[in-house]
Amino acid sequence: LIMISNVPAEYVAEYGETPGLTIGYRIPMDELEHHYRTAHILLAPFHTDTFGYVILEGFSYGIPCVGTDQFASPEIISHGKTGMLFENSVSRFNKKCIVQRMIDDAFIEELKAPSKDYVHRFADAVAQLIENPNFIEGMGEMAYQEVSQGKFSKKARQKTMKRIYSESLQ
Repeated sequence: LIMISNVPAEYVAEYGETPGLTIGYRIPMDELEHHYRTAHILLAPFHTDTFGYVILEGFSYGIPCVGTDQFASPEIISHGKTGMLFENSVSRFNKKCIVQRMIDDAFIEELKAPSKDYVHRFADAVAQLIENPNFIEGMGEMAYQEVSQGKFSKKARQKTMKRIYSESLQ
C-alpha cells in the first residue's frame, strides 16, 4: 500500500515502518508518476474533497478507483465500470454537498475511528477488485477511455466550453 496524503505525524511515526506500507506527502512528480504506472487500484475514500482530480489522474494511467458515494465521485466513477463506489458515513457534507458540520475535534475523532460498517463497505469494494484481476484490467481500460475519449476527454471539455461561450455571447 502506498499512501500519498497529508497523513498526521503521529500516524507516520506509529505506522511508517510497517512492511509493505509507504507513506508520502508532496513527493516529486517523477516519483508520483512511477506510483501511478505501477498501481493497480486507486483508493479515494474522500471525506472533505469536492471534485477529486486525483481520480481523473488515476484514470489517465488506466487505474480503476474505489471511492465514496459523495461529492463528484459518483459523477466521475461509474460504479462497476471504472471503479467501485461505497457509502460514506463520515462527511462534513450531506448528499447535496451542503456543509452540515465543521472540522472540529469530534469530526477528527470520527475520522480516526471509523465505524466497522464503514470499514467493511470500503474493504468489500476493494476486495471485489482484488479478487478478480480481470475486473481490474477491464475497469482500468474503461477508466482510461473515460479520460481519453469520454466525458472527461479534451474533446468533450472543448465542446462543452464552446457551448458555454456561445450561449454567453447570445
